[in-house]
Amino acid sequence: MILTQELLQREVIQWQAAQHYDDGHTMEALIINAPATTYLIRRATTGYHTVSVVKGPDADAKIAAFQHDPFNEAERDLLAPPGGLF
Repeated sequence: MILTQELLQREVIQWQAAQHYDDGHTMEALIINAPATTYLIRRATTGYHTVSVVKGPDADAKIAAFQHDPFNEAERDLLAPPGGLF
């Protein structure tokens, strides 16, 4: 969470989306541009948090895939703690 706060203070948010769930938590997806690097961020009010650094020749494809499926249901199911918060 500290990394996200630092990025949000200093860099430009290129894109963001939020999704609200029946159990009351909210998931947010952000694309943040920094010099020579783009960060794909997922964070939730439950504490779930991922940061992926994207750069190089495959950056555009990864950014497009993230925007197409910003909340990445399969990844979240895989990473969710036993009993699930998501």
